Amino acid sequence: MHQRASGTTKRINVWLCATLLLAATAGIVVAEHTRRWRQSTYDEFLKGTAHGIAVRSDGRLELAPKIT
Repeated sequence: MHQRASGTTKRINVWLCATLLLAATAGIVVAEHTRRWRQSTYDEFLKGTAHGIAVRSDGRLELAPKIT
């Protein structure tokens, strides 16, 4: 036997669907886009601020030690 959903059940279902849709799209709204830039010389590269990255004397990059 199938029972028909009451008005309250329908409202809860609509509210639940709306909440799930909002939660699923909230991350998209606040997402950061990819940024690109180009340096043409090593000196331009060194002017930047490295966060969590160490620039070795030979120009290679590696994870910087964690400072606590």
